[in-house]
Amino acid sequence: MKEYEAKCFVGLSRMSSGTAKGLSEVTEVPRTRVYDAVRILEAKGLVEVQHSSPQQFRAVPLSEATETLRDQYEERVERLQSALSEMGRIEADNDEAELQEVWSLSGSDAIENRAAAISADATDEVVLVIGSEAVLTEKKKKKGLGPPRYGTAWNRKSHAPLRSCPNWTGSTVK
Repeated sequence: MKEYEAKCFVGLSRMSSGTAKGLSEVTEVPRTRVYDAVRILEAKGLVEVQHSSPQQFRAVPLSEATETLRDQYEERVERLQSALSEMGRIEADNDEAELQEVWSLSGSDAIENRAAAISADATDEVVLVIGSEAVLTEKKKKKGLGPPRYGTAWNRKSHAPLRSCPNWTGSTVK
């Protein structure tokens, strides 16, 4: 449910019924958008519309709305499960398919913890790309995260450079 729809539903739940003007004042949703939101809520079975002049809107009882939303959610989950089970698994072309992961993290603790976990599990190579050398503190260096080498990825076993790129700072986890 989008923001305007949610605001309109909550507003109508607090009123016995209301017009677009009244609902707009209560919810701070622009009046022209109230009509769009109510039309969608009506299609979802959450709002009833009295076609008078001006139109009157009212929310269905909360127990009915909860049941409707639950049914819609469960139906979507079932469709997703069905679609995923029909798709089947894609097998790798060879038995030794190489797993390459790309992670984007922010915050010193998150970077430190993830890099340490990856380096502990690595068997071949780990490439750590950082935006600033300041991320690698003495504490991180003690955990095995070497100093950054500008623009180079390093092979974990041979410690030989794999590739260079002038736009990033890379570091080998040894």
